[in-house]
Amino acid sequence: MRALVFSLLVFVLFIGAPVAANEREITLYQNTNFKSSFLDIRGAEVQTCYNLLCKGFENVASSADWSGWPEKASGHAGPPFLVFFTKKNCKGSYRGYSTYGEAFPSDFAAVGLSDKIVSLIVYDKNFIDIDKTITFCEDTELTTVTVSNASSRFDAST
Repeated sequence: MRALVFSLLVFVLFIGAPVAANEREITLYQNTNFKSSFLDIRGAEVQTCYNLLCKGFENVASSADWSGWPEKASGHAGPPFLVFFTKKNCKGSYRGYSTYGEAFPSDFAAVGLSDKIVSLIVYDKNFIDIDKTITFCEDTELTTVTVSNASSRFDAST
């Protein structure tokens, strides 16, 4: 009986444990070639527009990278797409990148977006719908954005 209870407990701990929220991550850098990170969004959600309206967040990004995204999107063939916009609410001029692989934008100036990014979204089910909008410094409490070593970290799961 003890062995059965122990086996069930192990099953619940491993199978029933939630997936770590920080698997999906987006990091923005102040300089080209991934230098001087200033925002790290951990647990980023798909179809969610992130407005970067905090002082020091908007119009600063010169490069970006990401990790933890699936190979295939849920609503279309191919991987999810990370799209950067020049206006809030995921509007304005934009440029999109596949989240699968390592084709990261090392210099947004090459596509006319250096120091112009105000919002971003990861499209998973389609390229139209925005399920939710999160605006840094309006929708988030200051305690969820912490500054350390010249980097701001935001855990989207909180």
